[in-house]
Amino acid sequence: MKTEWTPRWGGVMRLGVGLLGLAGFCGMGQAATTGAEPGAVSARQQAATRLQRSVAAAAATPTATTDSQNLFVQGALAAGVSNWSWNLCNTSLTATVGSVVTLVADECRGGAWSSGAYLHLDKPVLSASALKFDIFLGPSPTQTMNQIYLGFGSGTTGAPLARFLSSPKANAWNSVSIPLAAQLNGQGFQDIWLMNSAGHPKFYLNNILLSLTAATSPAAGSTVAIAIDATADQHAISPLIYGVAAFDNTAAVLKGLNSPINRYGGNTSSSYNWKLNAANHADDWYYESLSESGDATPAGLVTGLVEANRQAQAQSMVTVPMLDWVARLGPNRSKLASYSVAKYGAQKATDSQWMPDAGNGVRMDGSLITNNDPNDANVPADENFQRGLVQLLMQKFGAADQGGVRYYLLDNEHSIWFETHRDTHPAGASMDEVLARIRRYASMIRATDPGAQIVGPEEAGWSGYYFSGKDLQIGNWSNPPDRTAHGGMDYVPWLLHQIRQAEQSSGTRLLDVFSLHYYPQSNEYSADVGQATQLLRNQSTRSLWDPAYTDKSWIASKVMLIPRMKAWVQQYAPGLKIALTEYSWGADQHINGATAQADVLGILGREGVDIATRWTAPSVGSPTYKAFQMYRNYDGQMSTFGDQSVKASAPDPDQVSAFAAVRSLDGALTVMVINKDLTNAHPISLKLSHFGNGSGSSQRWQLSASNQITASGPLTYTGSQINDKVPAQSITLYVIR
Repeated sequence: MKTEWTPRWGGVMRLGVGLLGLAGFCGMGQAATTGAEPGAVSARQQAATRLQRSVAAAAATPTATTDSQNLFVQGALAAGVSNWSWNLCNTSLTATVGSVVTLVADECRGGAWSSGAYLHLDKPVLSASALKFDIFLGPSPTQTMNQIYLGFGSGTTGAPLARFLSSPKANAWNSVSIPLAAQLNGQGFQDIWLMNSAGHPKFYLNNILLSLTAATSPAAGSTVAIAIDATADQHAISPLIYGVAAFDNTAAVLKGLNSPINRYGGNTSSSYNWKLNAANHADDWYYESLSESGDATPAGLVTGLVEANRQAQAQSMVTVPMLDWVARLGPNRSKLASYSVAKYGAQKATDSQWMPDAGNGVRMDGSLITNNDPNDANVPADENFQRGLVQLLMQKFGAADQGGVRYYLLDNEHSIWFETHRDTHPAGASMDEVLARIRRYASMIRATDPGAQIVGPEEAGWSGYYFSGKDLQIGNWSNPPDRTAHGGMDYVPWLLHQIRQAEQSSGTRLLDVFSLHYYPQSNEYSADVGQATQLLRNQSTRSLWDPAYTDKSWIASKVMLIPRMKAWVQQYAPGLKIALTEYSWGADQHINGATAQADVLGILGREGVDIATRWTAPSVGSPTYKAFQMYRNYDGQMSTFGDQSVKASAPDPDQVSAFAAVRSLDGALTVMVINKDLTNAHPISLKLSHFGNGSGSSQRWQLSASNQITASGPLTYTGSQINDKVPAQSITLYVIR
């Protein structure tokens, strides 16, 4: 699973939560629109219908400039703008007022907060300073105005329209200008709602545009002072944070990265049939059961990966499926489909090139096929079946404490099985169900290979930390029934607590490593390298650690993922290691993706994560591949960043971040400086404390937009200070002696 779940059924739901996100229901965020009635959230989520249509017409309207961005002009939505209005009485999105084609919103249904006009941008605009539009309020403008409340999305502050419009004119256009700084709370502009806070307003909108301010960054030539203290905040950096999920040319990739751990996981691993060496590819690929690695060797895919890992001297992480079904194949290892078009009828999408009979399980009318037979492409399995996989790996490679497979993962993202594996698990997994499966399968692994490290729960992103699959599927955020039935406790902390209690009562260790998955949710995990997305990549890595940073996506909360995981462990299951076993900030082929990856690796080491495996291994030679090499193989001789983290302080990590570590092998102080600035080079001053005698030399390795790791030096320094200049969008490693 690479991004959070997007349901296919009715209602506007995105990225695993409703339009307001989970912040208000997890006790960690603020309501989306200050003063809005809480019930409005649920009603709007359940009633909303996505209307992503552009409307064409011609009218005299202003033209956007470099200082503005149109949203709706000349009778049409701008590219990247969607109309997600909900529960309106008008069947057409537009109406003509005089000779002008406008947006229309007739909010005649239900009570307060039950309908509204809603425009959504596919990307947030970080430089928006004001929202401007014309509104036609009809014959009773004051009454209509007072019925309208403005909202701007998760984590923002809403306001009544009347705050920005005085003395509205009847049967005429009224111009509105809304300064956005106080409404957006530091976030980008992505949504505008005009909701019925009272009554049933009907109004028309035109000439909707954003005023923009020029993006700012430190001026070229401004010096960034970075303080390094070689005796402060010392702790070991686990080498296992530099892991990946490599599937192709595995040994060579791992060797090139000098990566010490490789994970076999993902959606298909949940349905892997080791006896047949086959997997159902689930929602990733038309729910097809396919032969893996081209042969019938039992567990051939997994054993091949483990063998490649061993060649590269890397540890193996192997997923043990916990679903009740695994893939089966047809005669001569032919592929099978869970949603056969011949059997279940025409479907919205099919594998037209490779298996036209394989559908996506969605009927032409948009409804889900729910009467499929799991036996069509799968066979039953349980923990006794999966015991055979562990035994086979032990027979081939030895027990875990004898150099065999060290880490076993308890399946993958249980909270979204009802979407990713709905052909065999259509009901959202409850808290009790997941706990029971973990107890069964972890007990089996422990009994079979006592020295193995058991990793879980491998849950999906933010929504999957707080809500079980059962609650996610039901979508009643104000009163989630599964969580309510368990004392109102959040899902993942509850699991940790229950697992520890089960361990204490049984005397059997069920979990050694607490693992989660995390992907940034503002389009960073993509190939998009537009300016807005690049700037978000520069900032959103702070969601991994910074208690002062409010995530700018729908999450709209202070994620501080690593401290949060540590706090949960401390409170509910002391002694567990923590792992981030899926993550990615995207843009692998661009230097912006590389600087984000370098930032993440520095954060993982500084914050004391035990294991991390990126999804997936970056392609050989890409900037992001080389970002890994800057930490693990910067000179082609397997030389590495230090293994003892020490304190490094930079004034603005959104622009320039820095990490430092002492290398035990030779005592060198290694400092990684990441200039995220999109356009400006920066002089830097590395101020060293408690290292050496104040003078010495440093070698420098650097990765920039040229996508070459270049070496230079030695640079001599005195006065415990190194002065240098780092290019825009670059990663620079200093090895100081």
